[in-house]
Amino acid sequence: MRIWKYYNRWLYLYNMKLVNLIPLKELDFRNQDAFDAYSKKHKMRLDTKVKIAGKVTTAGQASKNSKSVSGVSIFGKDTGGNIFDKETVKNVEKKLKNFAENESKIAGNIDKINEYNKKLQSNWVKNSINKNENYPVLMWEYQVEISKKALNEIDEMLKSVPPPPIKAKALYRGMAVKPEDLKTFLSNFSEGKDIKLPISSFSLDPNTATDFATNINNGNTLLGESHNQSVLIKVINKNNSFNGFSMNSNVGKFDPYEVHHEWDIEEYEYQQEILMPSNNNYKVIKVETKQMKGARSFTNITLEQIGIKNEMKLIQFIDDTETDILKKHLQYPNRVSLLYKKGE
Repeated sequence: MRIWKYYNRWLYLYNMKLVNLIPLKELDFRNQDAFDAYSKKHKMRLDTKVKIAGKVTTAGQASKNSKSVSGVSIFGKDTGGNIFDKETVKNVEKKLKNFAENESKIAGNIDKINEYNKKLQSNWVKNSINKNENYPVLMWEYQVEISKKALNEIDEMLKSVPPPPIKAKALYRGMAVKPEDLKTFLSNFSEGKDIKLPISSFSLDPNTATDFATNINNGNTLLGESHNQSVLIKVINKNNSFNGFSMNSNVGKFDPYEVHHEWDIEEYEYQQEILMPSNNNYKVIKVETKQMKGARSFTNITLEQIGIKNEMKLIQFIDDTETDILKKHLQYPNRVSLLYKKGE
C-alpha cells in the first residue's frame, strides 16, 4: 500500500508538469514560420525543447524570435504596438524586479516568518479538524480544484472562529489582467476610500506576487497575450498583524493522500499563501499606474488593513496590581488559547 501511495505521488508530480501542455519531447520545425504557426494552435512549456531549421533551442527562446504581435490599448483602441518587443519585455521585467527587490528588504526573512505563522496557527488548524471532519477536503477543494464554493466555506469558518493573526510586515498579490478588465477593476480603488474585499488570496513573498503580475516568460504565458496589464497589491498594517490564515499551516496536520491520492500539499508551500477573509476592511493608501510601450501598464496599489470585526486580540491576563513578582508572572497557565480572544 505504501509503494502504491508513493507511486501516486510521483505520478501526480509528473502530471503537474504536463497538464494542459505539450509533452516534453523535442519538436522539429523546418523554419521559424512553421514554429509560429504551431505555437498559435498549441500550448507549450517555455522549457520544451524544439528544433528549428536544425538548431536546438527552447519554446521560450523561439517565441522571442516570433513575428510581432499587435498590442491592445488599455482604452480599447489598437495601438499597433508589439507587446513582446525587447524594450517592453525589459521594462516590465525591470519594474517587477525592482519591486520584488525593494519589498524583499522590507518583508524580511520570509522562511522564518512562514515558520512562525505556521506554529502560531497550528492549534487552530488542529481544533478546526476536530470540529469539522470535512476540513481537509475543503482545503483540497480550494487549493487544488480552486473551488469557489469551498473558498466561501473557508471564509465563513475564518470569520466565525478566527485564527491568531498573521505576523508580517506586508502581504502581496500580483495579477496579469486584460486591458478591458483593468479600468473596471481599478474603479474599486480610489485613494482615501475605505473598501471591503471578498475573501482574497495574498502571499508573504513579494517575489511570488511579481511572478503572477506578468504574462512574459513564465507560467502566466498560458493566460494569453491579452493579459498584459501588470497589477501589484501590497497590504500593510500599522501593527504588522493581519486577520488572515496561512495555508501553509495545514502542512503536517493531516495526511493529504487520504483526502486525495494526488494531493501533494507541500508542493504549494512556496506560494506562502495567506487567505484574507471577507470581514476585513481596508483603506486605499495609494494607486499608481504607469503606461509603458506596447500598450502595457504597471499598477501599484497600497492598502492598509483597518478595524476588523473579528480581529483577534491579546488577552490582558497579566495582573499589574499583583505586587509579588513571582505570582504575577508564574500563576497564569501557558495555554495558547489564553493568548487570544475575539474582539468586542
